[in-house]
Amino acid sequence: MKHNILIFLFILMIMPAVQARAQNEISTFESLKVDLWPDYDRPSVLVLLTGILPAETRFPATIILPLPKDAQLNAVARIDGRDGIMKDDISVTPGPSDMLMFITPDLQFRVEYYVPYTVNGSQRSYDYSWKADITVNKLQLKIQQPKAATSFKLNPLAKNITTQMDGLTYHVFPPKAVLAGQLFSAHMEYDNKSFQLYTDTSPPAPEENPFPENLSSKAIDSQTNWTIPAIILGGLIVITGLLWLIISHRNQMETQKSPIQKPLGTTQVKFCRKCGEPVDKKDQWCAYCGAHL
Repeated sequence: MKHNILIFLFILMIMPAVQARAQNEISTFESLKVDLWPDYDRPSVLVLLTGILPAETRFPATIILPLPKDAQLNAVARIDGRDGIMKDDISVTPGPSDMLMFITPDLQFRVEYYVPYTVNGSQRSYDYSWKADITVNKLQLKIQQPKAATSFKLNPLAKNITTQMDGLTYHVFPPKAVLAGQLFSAHMEYDNKSFQLYTDTSPPAPEENPFPENLSSKAIDSQTNWTIPAIILGGLIVITGLLWLIISHRNQMETQKSPIQKPLGTTQVKFCRKCGEPVDKKDQWCAYCGAHL
């Protein structure tokens, strides 16, 4: 009797949480982007699910996604609506092996997991399928073609094929609505005879070299030793030249402004009263007309 009472009390305690979770359980995705990256950094397929919930969603929201039984979960995160950064601080609840359940406070989320593909010699093939009790208004599939892949085939064919900045080819399917319980699937196959992953074929990031390719650090030091004195000497020459120009200009201006002074003679000059010619003051007779002065 006592044991039954404890069970009843436990049920009463968890009922509010269960009801709240059921009320906020998501039944519709506004959009779901599915990226498939085969042979990216592991000999398998990396599946990336990026979803957006309806704007009227009540939070915290509970999301239940189908998960392949042989999947290796890599990340479950929310995308912060304020800064657009993925954050793995959401609550993930363990469930059946073919189901993933988590609670998020944001409209956007991200789930990543690895799944094996079928290997037959150098040939690889994989079938992706989506079927959930969730209606997706816009589901878009985007498949990354491995860099070392040859004879790449898809069924159905993608409507758009592009090459992006990473140098890889992407097969993009147009968005489509997928109702709850409806199956969406795609098949791909290709050859990878070199058994290379993308991370093995991508070039390493260039190292920053502070020195020119053909100059050693000692050569740089020696150049620096004489460059600094040369700069100082050049500066002194320029300053000296400017001072010389300023002083020369100032002297020229003073010379132009000073009045011209005529030299004064040492003797005084007078004129003859008879002929008017200039004679010396000491003369008694005019040297021109002979008149007495």
